[in-house]
Amino acid sequence: MSDPTTDDRTVAGIATHLLAQGAMVHRLSSALTIASLLAVLLLVLLLPPARHATVILVALAVVAGLAELWFALRVAFDARVFRLLSRGDSPDGLTLSAFDTAMGALGLMPQDKRGRPIAARLQGALRLLRWQVALLLTQVAILLVTSAIFAVLGG
Repeated sequence: MSDPTTDDRTVAGIATHLLAQGAMVHRLSSALTIASLLAVLLLVLLLPPARHATVILVALAVVAGLAELWFALRVAFDARVFRLLSRGDSPDGLTLSAFDTAMGALGLMPQDKRGRPIAARLQGALRLLRWQVALLLTQVAILLVTSAIFAVLGG
């Protein structure tokens, strides 16, 4: 496995900026998760037990938010790694071989994943970002459906 070429460093730099969008997704999801937690507490206190199906739906939005948090952590980690890879051999940079060695030593990368080219790593990182966005959209959909049900049933 060779270390990043100039083209690979350019791809890593662009990936850094693309993956940074995960922070915005996470901020939105965090706001929805906190609002959902508050809503669960209020609904449990204010609704009669027969209407607690609404609480379950809102709780699902919280679960989606917690899952999004895990993906947000992974996407943020990948963004930092790509930023370091984009700097290559510079004193504050990172090479692929050094990264693979460190991740292997920490037990965080299986042997078969070592030595992958930048493009394969980027595809994996983008897959995580897509999951993160999908979980945010799941939260939004759950909360919209819950709001509609709540409105139709009259609170």
